[in-house]
Amino acid sequence: MLRIATVLQESHPEVPAIEVGDLLESVLENGGCLDVINGEKWKDAKTRLRGEGKEFLIPVVEAFAKKCRDSTELRRDGNKPVTEEEKERLIRKYMAPFLKPEIETNEAIAYRSLGDLRRDWNLNIPPEQRFTTEIRAATPTSGYYGYWFVDCGRGGFMAIPCEYGKSGIHTYILMTGSPAFYRKDLHGRVLSRLPEDPEKEGWIEVGTDGLPEVS
Repeated sequence: MLRIATVLQESHPEVPAIEVGDLLESVLENGGCLDVINGEKWKDAKTRLRGEGKEFLIPVVEAFAKKCRDSTELRRDGNKPVTEEEKERLIRKYMAPFLKPEIETNEAIAYRSLGDLRRDWNLNIPPEQRFTTEIRAATPTSGYYGYWFVDCGRGGFMAIPCEYGKSGIHTYILMTGSPAFYRKDLHGRVLSRLPEDPEKEGWIEVGTDGLPEVS
């Protein structure tokens, strides 16, 4: 499960992200069904939330449930198994509009997403079968977890913060024809091309041990 350590709205900082995340994850796992959430009947949960002064969560959960129900991805026949990778992807995709991750989470997802893009490129997976559709759809004004992504060709990719200092700090690159990942704080400058020699230009090579975990 993605660790998203923030609150639903800036106006309600007293509500921890984990509480909101648990509600939305339960709805997602139920395919949008609101009969029972986390072992509690939804009508009882609404009464409890009102009593705790958290009634603002009710329309958010209900809107999220409708989005899940309307999704053809979440409507499955029988008891078709869902892999952990697929479950995590769906959680990321459907929870993103409701929660704002902190910068460390954005950066970890950006780094991992470059690996996903490289995997799709290496395996020559048809676009309609890729898990990275939402990553490729990221733009400077509408990013994927605070980053927008550039396909530099031949397996090279860049992940650049949409809002430097707010959605991310480091720019991440995956070099063409190399398994190496690098990061660098460009202080808001937007990278226009992959560097010819990253290490000489001050880029730091990173591996999975060099980034915060997403759990």
